[in-house]
Amino acid sequence: MRTVFTPLLWAFLLVASAGPAAAQLDQVDWGSDLEFIATELPELHIDLFRQQSEADFNARVNQLRSDITDMSGVQAALALQELVASVGDGHTSLNVDSKYLRYFPLNLKWFDDGIFVTVADAELSRLVQAKLVSINGVETDAILERLKQLLPHDNEFGFRNIIDNQFNTADYLQYAGALDNSESAQFVFEKDGEQFSEVIESRPVSEFGSIRWHTGGEPPLCFHKQSLNFWNDWIADHNTVYFKYNSCRDAAGFNRLVQGTSGFVGQNRVEKFVLDLRHNGGGNSAIFAPLF
Repeated sequence: MRTVFTPLLWAFLLVASAGPAAAQLDQVDWGSDLEFIATELPELHIDLFRQQSEADFNARVNQLRSDITDMSGVQAALALQELVASVGDGHTSLNVDSKYLRYFPLNLKWFDDGIFVTVADAELSRLVQAKLVSINGVETDAILERLKQLLPHDNEFGFRNIIDNQFNTADYLQYAGALDNSESAQFVFEKDGEQFSEVIESRPVSEFGSIRWHTGGEPPLCFHKQSLNFWNDWIADHNTVYFKYNSCRDAAGFNRLVQGTSGFVGQNRVEKFVLDLRHNGGGNSAIFAPLF
């Protein structure tokens, strides 16, 4: 396993990459990776002990020194991920490469009234729009509290954004105590006032290209044109301009779109302007300046 540090202003990103096959992760010298993190993290981070004391961080490291030798490869990688997440800042993280993990063929989103399935494998189409109640008897609130310790975030909204992408990760759910193994789990859902269970098998990320995804109908507008960095649309029935900003790239192209949008607004009876940032992970804010 190779760890790469990339300085990012006042923090840094730690990425697990270019490692052995998942079956060989157990052979990695995780103790060496732990010592590397324990040494370099305090050296490179400008304010490592803002959220937790140096004594608490060192206590975590010492406990992990004792425990990591008995962990599987994936468990050790996630333990290191939790150690880095304990720093408590969303720009300091360790990410395990997806090719080492297993996933359930579902997409879930956290709304104010619960966690719901938004997309699923066509064979599980009845789960779309169902509310997740528990996994192997562990309720969602308990899983969320455990995953908060594993996924770095600056605030509640940052955690909600991360969890939408990670709640279907079998290895994360196992680490949270909801799975006995990463192969399958019994999910309990609620839909139309009734609860029902479904045993679902996880899959490696390499198989996701063959999944026939089901959305329960036409995908919402926000999921259109996901390959584009930015785009707009005119919703005539509501006199609304919809502007989708997916990625902080191509400043010249973004400026052209803004100018075209401005011209359209000046020539039409626009009553509402919707700016959708939900899939934008951040970046160079200067690109966004023309829209201001």
